[in-house]
Amino acid sequence: RPHHRPERLLRVPPRLLSDRPPAMEGKADDPTAGKDAGGQEGKKGKGKFMDPKKAHERLQNLLKKPGNTHCADCQAFKPTWASTNLSVFLCTACSGVHRSLGVHVSFVQSVTLDLKWKKEWVDNLVGNDKANAIYEYHVPAETFYKPVADEPREYREAYIKAKYVERKFGKGADEKRPRHPPVPGRPLRERKECSRNMELGETTKSLGMIEFSGTVFVSLKRGTDLAARDFGGSSDPYVRMKLGKQKVQSKTVATSLNPEWKETLILCWTGKPKDCLEIAVWDEDLLFDDDILGTVCVNLDGFPSGKAVSLLLPLSETNRTVSWEECSFDSKEGSEKLRKQLGSKIKKRTKGICDMWAHCFGADSVTGTVEVELEYNPIE
Repeated sequence: RPHHRPERLLRVPPRLLSDRPPAMEGKADDPTAGKDAGGQEGKKGKGKFMDPKKAHERLQNLLKKPGNTHCADCQAFKPTWASTNLSVFLCTACSGVHRSLGVHVSFVQSVTLDLKWKKEWVDNLVGNDKANAIYEYHVPAETFYKPVADEPREYREAYIKAKYVERKFGKGADEKRPRHPPVPGRPLRERKECSRNMELGETTKSLGMIEFSGTVFVSLKRGTDLAARDFGGSSDPYVRMKLGKQKVQSKTVATSLNPEWKETLILCWTGKPKDCLEIAVWDEDLLFDDDILGTVCVNLDGFPSGKAVSLLLPLSETNRTVSWEECSFDSKEGSEKLRKQLGSKIKKRTKGICDMWAHCFGADSVTGTVEVELEYNPIE
């Protein structure tokens, strides 16, 4: 009896296609089309296999892009597998679950071991961030959390099936639910420690997840007058953010002291004042350790919900804590006024000496600001 391949599993349902990137639409969703039972190219096959070297080069470049450095399903570092029809990069553990679902659900290829790649398969890998914006549009925190790298097989499989087979979290064409990314799970070691220290009568329902009050969308705009750390008198800045135990990182802007990232990062917030938003700007180095350009910690206590607030944040060496209210502005004129007010608090460059050497000799060289826009959406 031929293998049953229900239409709803061959490609993303029509309700998701309206928000799906063009590369993910159409017949490319079924990479097995035109192949015989042995996986070889059939007479009706449209694509030819790429040169292995070119395919490997393209795949490695895709893995370096923001969002693709971690597994799409469990956030494990350095994924080495890809689902060509679901357009995501995966770790070894999650790829095993995908393979168990069958090629009619997820067609999995090894980025490092498989030599046969078609151009349309590579073109279809639009990236984890774009794909998860659809597949993980609304993940209810009361029933699901994002698996971690050391997640047990049972829950990992349940989450992946709910995400790709049952489409429980997907965004529809007439979607009315608010955007709600999955909350990150606790590392397995912490869960075991929590389980050992549980008081009598406490349930285990929250062991796999941290209870959050809502989601913080951080729109990273630009940096201004950053310190130079490279020999050419410039830097290659990128931003690391931390909120509680969550960490995210922006893309790198090459050779600029006034970078424009224009990138949105997503974090979940417990609503507790002690959980400040830590923002650190770094200079990326290829041969040596990355250099810190400055940090700031934003106290989110009293932050309004459902409203986008623009902030101009001063950088310092000491990770000074500032209130979101004192750094907020609502117009271009307000931004310039705030920049002048913060001028006295921002550490100035050392005159007559390169920032890089000033930093090496312990001189005061940190300067600059970072402009962001925050929006907090509580869990309903």
